[in-house]
Amino acid sequence: MLDAERRVQALGLDVHACALGQASANLLASHGVGRSLAEVEAARDSLACWLAGDGEAPAAWPGLAIFDAARAHPGRHAAIRLPFEALADAIKAAG
Repeated sequence: MLDAERRVQALGLDVHACALGQASANLLASHGVGRSLAEVEAARDSLACWLAGDGEAPAAWPGLAIFDAARAHPGRHAAIRLPFEALADAIKAAG
């Protein structure tokens, strides 16, 4: 649900994922309320770059550094990125 300024007002999650996906969804839910589409997209893009070995963990989204060990396992990156991609898509779809 978005507020009048198109920021996330409430989040509801139904997570069916591996442990990394669950952890990522938890971090998303813990810090997602009040975020704009631009903030979510920036976190999504920064997270993808960081997982790929470029740059730092997104400082604007606390806790993502817990995935540091997963950076060495590219096959797990999609599970970590998915909640951020889904939230960005949901905000866009909300009109």
